[in-house]
Amino acid sequence: MNLAKRAGLLVRGGLLAAALLVWLVPGFAVAADLKNAAVEVSPKKTGAVAQYTLGFYVSGSGALTGGRDEITIYFPEGTVIPAAFSRDLRADSIIINGYSVDSRYVYASEERLIVTLPPEVNVRGYGYVGVIIAQSTGIELPRKAGNHYLEVETTRDGRASTNSFTIEGSSISRLDLTASPAAVDQFAAFEFSFRTGSAGALVPEEDAIYIEFDSEISLPRSIAGGDVEVDGIKVQPGGVTVEEKTKTVKIVVPPETKIGGRNTVEVKFDSRAGIRNPRKAGTYRVNVYTSKDSESVGESYRVGMYLLSPVVSVSPNQAGEKSQYSIGFTTSANGSLQAGKDYLYLEFPSDTYISNGISTSYVTVNGFKAQAVDSSRSKRTVTIKVPYGITIGDATYVSIVFKAEAGIKNPDKGGEYRLEVSTSADSSMVKSKAYTVVGKKEDETSDGTGSSAEDEDEKLKVVLSAYGTGKYASVKVSFQADAFGTLSRGDKIYFLFPSNFTVPGSIKPEEVKVNGLITEGLERMGQALVVTLPGGFDLVNKEKIEISINPGVGIKTPAQEGVYSFFLYSSREINKITDYKVKISNNVQDTEEEPGDKMPAEGNIVFKIGSKTAYHGKKVINLDVSPTIIKDFTVVPLRALGDALGAETAYDGATRTVTVKYAQKVLVFYIDSNLVKVNDSWVVADIPATLLNNRVMIPARFVSQSFGAAVVWNEEAREVIITK
Repeated sequence: MNLAKRAGLLVRGGLLAAALLVWLVPGFAVAADLKNAAVEVSPKKTGAVAQYTLGFYVSGSGALTGGRDEITIYFPEGTVIPAAFSRDLRADSIIINGYSVDSRYVYASEERLIVTLPPEVNVRGYGYVGVIIAQSTGIELPRKAGNHYLEVETTRDGRASTNSFTIEGSSISRLDLTASPAAVDQFAAFEFSFRTGSAGALVPEEDAIYIEFDSEISLPRSIAGGDVEVDGIKVQPGGVTVEEKTKTVKIVVPPETKIGGRNTVEVKFDSRAGIRNPRKAGTYRVNVYTSKDSESVGESYRVGMYLLSPVVSVSPNQAGEKSQYSIGFTTSANGSLQAGKDYLYLEFPSDTYISNGISTSYVTVNGFKAQAVDSSRSKRTVTIKVPYGITIGDATYVSIVFKAEAGIKNPDKGGEYRLEVSTSADSSMVKSKAYTVVGKKEDETSDGTGSSAEDEDEKLKVVLSAYGTGKYASVKVSFQADAFGTLSRGDKIYFLFPSNFTVPGSIKPEEVKVNGLITEGLERMGQALVVTLPGGFDLVNKEKIEISINPGVGIKTPAQEGVYSFFLYSSREINKITDYKVKISNNVQDTEEEPGDKMPAEGNIVFKIGSKTAYHGKKVINLDVSPTIIKDFTVVPLRALGDALGAETAYDGATRTVTVKYAQKVLVFYIDSNLVKVNDSWVVADIPATLLNNRVMIPARFVSQSFGAAVVWNEEAREVIITK
């Protein structure tokens, strides 16, 4: 016998055995579904107590015995069955095939009702069952309008669905949703705006707003009323309820809130509420309805990777003025950007004027001119291509600066504003920390030297040695360590200077100290200094930390008076940003603790790139060769620098060596070599001494600092200023 015939006999044998099992074993049957299940509901108004008239046919094997078999009815989500349903059930509230059901034979659980047939009711195979659930049961229809249906099953037959019925209701309109950050697996602040219907007026402490989140969005078990606002008024304690099963948050309208028909309503969830975005990037939907406008309306938002801690500094910050904008942020852990290929995206707030054409000359990224800039006046957006020569890695700070010549104009009204930022890698738009645009009347501090929301407990304080316009100043930043997390060696402090402050392009680590110790690392990124904390002392909670920047570094106050904001945060708590405002005014006294540096002053040496005229105090020095920049470092004529410093200089053409002597120190340079002999030791210079038009050019900073002079680079004037 071949395999095919054997297989056929086995199949036929198996079917025959199954048939004999059904016939021989009592009670063994394959469950069938109920047939022709139908329901009528009245009234069909959202949240109303309704009567249900339900009918269906059992299957041929689905005969039911009174007093023993059960019917289970499943109501749609949002149906409310009273907690004391069985206890308070009246006679004739539930009737099956004309007979009343005793309350002892009824069990209710959430949205499910289990009823044992009355003893008088027996249903044959293919028989009909009619169930009436009266309004006296108190079962409420869902508060969400739309199409719904019931499901029903019996002890003998499987579950079947009824016809659908429509619960009618009006709907809100103009729904708008913003999540910040709209980033994967992050706690977010949500802002909703919508307009009520013509009959959608909401009564405080009685009506409610319902927000149904996507199933992938994580909700906490409870939300504090203080973390939710309706039209700027915090919800009362206990006024927010979370329904985990349906992912719905119910918000009872708080007292003193006036919401009429066709009114715009704003609902805000603080990030402390504990609502977390999905773990995967994608588009997700949120539905909103109210107890009066019960037909839900949905709005989608995009969740993606996100950048961190955008901060904005505007100068000047007066309303209606063309200003310089500095935007700083940190890329995500997977947010690296490729030079000449990737993009930065910005969307400015309403009423901000954006020119349709912005020159790349007026936009820098980490100090480099933008590769390309595309702007839209109508959309208030700017797209920047990452410039060549720049490296933006994962978790890297980025500084974007729009010069005032870019033509960005502040809104005409004073107030707090936020812009949004994203990148090619971190595609989720993230709102910046609020920045202030000042109207005609400007709030001033009592002493004019500085103010902060947290000034009283000194969580952050910034002190300048000079507060006048266009002055060189030292800077001291002090704060409590616990304000930015428990800090230790290797942690980074991000300190963002306001727009229009001049910050040198290169600062040596030894010029910045933390609690008196030289910083372990220092980076300049646009308007930000990134300070790496040194070892040698413990940074514990509530210990004061002070970062001091030497006066000779070349930090210069803006040329225009105004109130400017410094921003600071740490690598420990990158989303916790604190700002401190200072007033720059010629009527403000400089601090006594450290006089402002009045550079350039008598005795200072000034070399200007491309100019054959240098200055030693008021004395003019004529040069044979202009100072120039080689590999980002300034080189100047050997003889001019040596004479100005009071050093002895000599060039030996035979050995191609340059010797510079001052006090007890001798430097020997080898033309075109980075090796420099300092007394009896060898060091490596940033760039070598070189010959230019038969004149010896030496690195200004290396030589000057070797002899104890301070060197400052003035980017705006393109000058090197050396102070003995």
